[in-house]
Amino acid sequence: MGYLMYGNGPRIIIDDRLLRHVMVVCAVKLRHHETFLLEVVHSPREGAGRDAIWIAPSAPILFHYKPATHDTLDTTLLDTLHKQADHGHLRITPRQGVIE
Repeated sequence: MGYLMYGNGPRIIIDDRLLRHVMVVCAVKLRHHETFLLEVVHSPREGAGRDAIWIAPSAPILFHYKPATHDTLDTTLLDTLHKQADHGHLRITPRQGVIE
């Protein structure tokens, strides 16, 4: 499991593979100075609950994942994530990776 840190906030634990895809989407959106909501839904094993972050170019963001997870990016998953972020709300879960 990797994690995302946004600004001075706490670590948000996300599956390594999914985190790599989220990182690509964030990089593209931030390069274009676009903002969006990133919502992470946690499994009961992780204490359930949700984290929601307003992603904007003005705050530093750190993505940390294991180097051994450099597998090929899933273009279908990337397209789904990009479409969600383009509509302003990217919502991910550990079980499914992505939901509507």
